[in-house]
Amino acid sequence: MKLGAITNGISQDFETALKTMSADGIEYAELQFIWDTEICHHTGEQNAEMKALLEKYGIRVACIMKHVLNGLDVMTTEIESDAYQQQLSLLKKSIELARYFGTNITRIQPFSKKNVVFGDGGAEKYLSGYNKSWSRFLKRLEPCCQIAEDAGIDMMMETGTGSYIHTVALAKKAIDELGCSRLKILWDPANCLYSMEDPIRAYELAAEDIVDVHIKDIRVNKPLASITYCPLGYGEMAQYTQTIAELLKKNCYDGVVTFENQVIPAGGSELDGWKQSVAMFKEIFG
Repeated sequence: MKLGAITNGISQDFETALKTMSADGIEYAELQFIWDTEICHHTGEQNAEMKALLEKYGIRVACIMKHVLNGLDVMTTEIESDAYQQQLSLLKKSIELARYFGTNITRIQPFSKKNVVFGDGGAEKYLSGYNKSWSRFLKRLEPCCQIAEDAGIDMMMETGTGSYIHTVALAKKAIDELGCSRLKILWDPANCLYSMEDPIRAYELAAEDIVDVHIKDIRVNKPLASITYCPLGYGEMAQYTQTIAELLKKNCYDGVVTFENQVIPAGGSELDGWKQSVAMFKEIFG
């Protein structure tokens, strides 16, 4: 099992992030936001500088974390639209960067969340638009799947709190119905807690499709639609993290487990949040 970090969860300054990771024994970086710019939007010179810094600090790239398709409405987005075609171009760009940085994995975060995807007993009329969004979702993922298949690159869907695929159950259903060998899961069990998905059952459902795992801790107040990020061991993930680590080790998981720090202590920065939890992360998953 390999340990990783999203670099902007430490610092937007790439060298600061890599230097911190190296000092803490974290060997894999996920590239998302660097120098206040999202990946896929840097210049060639900036990409070359990133590569040089990665080599300097002995850090390998786990995956490219572009938010492909994020925020688009599945019910109004057409494949022929400029907005959709721009996202396909960014997917292709992310694949180019994956090869450039020496990884075989890129991310998509397709479409905005639907609170009710499937309805029955009248809910299909009043809540889920007669369940039409799912078939539209699958149809709009097909071109992405073809690009990933043609490129020989694993394309993972993140279980995002605000994404259409916000649980492992939905991700697994999509993989099974699309039949794409390159479509995988970036599992963020803390995100899934907001949709009341049990992490242990989720892992057992789709272990073979998971190629990346994000670890953080949160406190959820669903009635107030509230999430609070907190140090590892101080939130609702605390009861699951050790069991998750044991399951990953038992199944000989050879992917990256990523500490996704998003804690910003009062008056501090992401780096301060990182320092609060990195030791525990290494103790549990190392």
